[in-house]
Amino acid sequence: MNTNTEEEKILCNCITRWNDSDEKIIAFQSKLPQYLEQLSPQMREILVSLLEYFDYYSHQTVNGYLKQLHTEAMSCENVELGNSVFCVLKSQRGTINSSYEYLIEYRHLNGISKYSIVPDLHDIDSRYLDNIENVILIDDFCGSGKTFLDYLKNNKEVFLGKHVIYIVIHIMEEALERIQEYAEENQMNIDVVNSRISEKAFSITDDLGARRECFKAESQKLGLHKDIDIYGYSCTESLVAFFNDTPNNTLGIFWKNTDKNDALFPRNQEEKPAWMKFREDKKDRMKSNYARKKAECRG
Repeated sequence: MNTNTEEEKILCNCITRWNDSDEKIIAFQSKLPQYLEQLSPQMREILVSLLEYFDYYSHQTVNGYLKQLHTEAMSCENVELGNSVFCVLKSQRGTINSSYEYLIEYRHLNGISKYSIVPDLHDIDSRYLDNIENVILIDDFCGSGKTFLDYLKNNKEVFLGKHVIYIVIHIMEEALERIQEYAEENQMNIDVVNSRISEKAFSITDDLGARRECFKAESQKLGLHKDIDIYGYSCTESLVAFFNDTPNNTLGIFWKNTDKNDALFPRNQEEKPAWMKFREDKKDRMKSNYARKKAECRG
């Protein structure tokens, strides 16, 4: 490959920084030149600048961090396997998320006993709770801090008096600040053990900050119209992708496929099973019938 162009230099820089080669990196490498060609000159310049700060985590890189972070967590004061329990960070909807995958991986990599792993905190026998001093939660990415804080708020009685250790590979600066504020306001002992902290994409440099509105306009031309599709969930403006998926906190141009945008790191398409669709369709029909009858009564 001729490395004279700015785009090719950025590509080489990405491959060097990510320090690995897996299916997603190979696909990115293959797709990038053509992808850049179909962008407007303004969007091309912005994307090239954003890629300088984009973090991709291969499976191998993730495993390395999970081992490293375990060592750091175990070095915290009064933390040992005998007085700690490792838990899944559940979403409010209760669906399987990356925390499940990473906890299983974490256990095998660090030789954690199956008896120290608890999928649900409420499964812990009340007789054992007093003997548990540390609750350790495992995750890949923290964008806004909402999932983590909601979990703490919804399980206050279990976390009462416990040392909470949040092991997360990559966390956004604003999310970390929210967690620290919550810990202080609620007098909770929370340690966040992470490998990488980053700020919003358009806050990294003044040059990027000046292009934020241009990025929005150009994203809309690519079929990205909602704020979540442009700036990511909760306008987090992350620049992150993992081997198993891309967080929806990441700028939409990297993960949202449209007729005009063949995303470089598309999110997994999780199709709902038929039994779930049937229930949702039934609810929609009931709402539609109710609205129709209400309109007829008014008529």
